[in-house]
Amino acid sequence: MSRNSKLNIALISSLFLLLALVVSPAAAQQTRTDRQKTDKKTDQQKSGQTTGSQADQPQKRDQQRTTRRTGRRGPQHQQETIQKLIVDKGHEKREGDLLIGYNIDEPKGWYEMRGNNLEWVEPQQGQTNHFEIVLRDAEDKRIVPNAKVRVTITDANGNEVDSQNLTFLWHPDFYHYGANIKVPSSGNYTVKVHIDPPDFGRHDKDRGKRFTQSVDVTFTGVQITPKRPQAAMR
Repeated sequence: MSRNSKLNIALISSLFLLLALVVSPAAAQQTRTDRQKTDKKTDQQKSGQTTGSQADQPQKRDQQRTTRRTGRRGPQHQQETIQKLIVDKGHEKREGDLLIGYNIDEPKGWYEMRGNNLEWVEPQQGQTNHFEIVLRDAEDKRIVPNAKVRVTITDANGNEVDSQNLTFLWHPDFYHYGANIKVPSSGNYTVKVHIDPPDFGRHDKDRGKRFTQSVDVTFTGVQITPKRPQAAMR
């Protein structure tokens, strides 16, 4: 190989080396810049997701609060609760077109319409329980409103301990006829329920002539235990 050829090869090698030294730092810097941009974008996306999730939380809490306060739980929840608290315990009887069931709870307050305003009424001193009657259509299990319901409670000796006209009440779990009652002590009582027909109109000329007779039902061996009043459902 001639001396000129060797010089040319050496010169070319030097040029490649110099180019590598110039380009490599720039490429490395570009790589770092690209990585930083990618990391920043990812952080912004995560931040946006977190912020969105946090923003949704108050709305979800409001929805849960609304559900508790308005009781928008639907017909299925109502029927499931009745099944659990009344039917499964054997606290329901059929009489004609009606299913009549009962449930017993602690004394409760409720809103009453007075004039044009709803006013909250607390349980009265001495009241021991809230007695509930659920009237349902025997065919489709829907709640039957607007009837007149009265319960009379007697003790083991046949002595009357309380008698009340029940009010039709909205409730988050299930509509019912209810009143706060007084019993002297824990024990088994007899509860007589008298129902006069509801006064609402009926559609359907062929099937609408229903709930026309007064009904009397007796539940024996009803266990009633005095309880403290329930805190207001607000």
